[in-house]
Amino acid sequence: ANYHAIREELLQYNSKMGERPEIVAVTKAELPGAEEVRDRIQAELGRPVLLISAVTGQGLNQLTGAIARTIFSQEDA
Repeated sequence: ANYHAIREELLQYNSKMGERPEIVAVTKAELPGAEEVRDRIQAELGRPVLLISAVTGQGLNQLTGAIARTIFSQEDA
């Protein structure tokens, strides 16, 4: 529900936001149930969802890599 609420707010702010590339990440990976939340969102969206934690550093390398790939793919377009 949080994901959909945030997406709706972005689209209300500016409808072109829906056309931009998106990286979805679930935070607080160190908490129980975080993997299940990520898996549920990933299944619903049908695309990868990252699992990250600022506390433990889990997934941060994957996040920065995804950001870099997204930026560089946009520069090539």
